[in-house]
Amino acid sequence: MVPRFAICDADKFDVMPSRAIHGRYTTRFQNSNWLLKINAFFTRFDWFICHGGDQTLFITKELFASLKGYDASLKIMEEYDLTLRAKQQGRYKIMPKACLVSTRKYRANSWWQVQRANYTIVKMYRQGFPQEALVKRYSEMIRYR
Repeated sequence: MVPRFAICDADKFDVMPSRAIHGRYTTRFQNSNWLLKINAFFTRFDWFICHGGDQTLFITKELFASLKGYDASLKIMEEYDLTLRAKQQGRYKIMPKACLVSTRKYRANSWWQVQRANYTIVKMYRQGFPQEALVKRYSEMIRYR
């Protein structure tokens, strides 16, 4: 999988005054579905389920370079891996202002399917499954357009 980047205006999100070198934003979904509102609520907490690419991660160029960027051997879970490595460097911040996130994945799948797939893949990754097994399992569990 190719890492995705979102550009946010740092001045509007008060990144610099926080002195954070990496972190993420809370989430607000396009859809007002109550289950997605629950998901969005939980993005204010620093839990392992909030370390993926859907969480609008930010990182300074210097920290990204010192970590040697994304692990190019990873086909999936590259954002999770980067976040775990970056958190060892400190100054992690969850920004209180929310970024708007697409609900495309939820529209193509049920809320439950997405949650189950995310949980399964994180668990497999933490158990050391090979990347090919993670990609295969995720593609079996989640439909894309």
